[in-house]
Amino acid sequence: MVFCGAALAQAPGPTLIIPSAEVYGGFLVTSPDYGPHWDSYLLHGFEGDISKSLSDRLWITAAGDFVWANPSIPNLAGVQVPQHIKQFSATVGPKFYLLTGKFRPYATGQVGYARQSSDGFYGRDHHPPTPVGVHTVESGFSYRIGGGVEWQLASHIYWRMVQWD
Repeated sequence: MVFCGAALAQAPGPTLIIPSAEVYGGFLVTSPDYGPHWDSYLLHGFEGDISKSLSDRLWITAAGDFVWANPSIPNLAGVQVPQHIKQFSATVGPKFYLLTGKFRPYATGQVGYARQSSDGFYGRDHHPPTPVGVHTVESGFSYRIGGGVEWQLASHIYWRMVQWD
């Protein structure tokens, strides 16, 4: 009996505390998938989200982001036109944690709304095309499918090491 008591006294306490809600904020780089390469035009900004657990693995997440850039693209005459792009999106959907240890990889799928203003950034893709250099605002349905990995640094602090949507 004495030996068992000593063994139990040395058992480690749980190191993982799974929160019931989380708030996230971070820097964001977006590739709008336009141009000859995936990184031809990069938009930079910030993202934030709030999540609520439904179980240890299943969460519901609402996210919002704002990115901007000032790339130049040529108009029909070949003159480079600055675009002054601003883009906002808001989405909501489930997040599923694959593991619940200190490293928590997850997958997510969300739907929502996006709005972008520019000076004709996607103009050539429209039917009929709109001229580059004319201020346009586009908005509509948005979605994101992706995942990431979080690592527990302290009892209530996680570092989102990577996220891809």
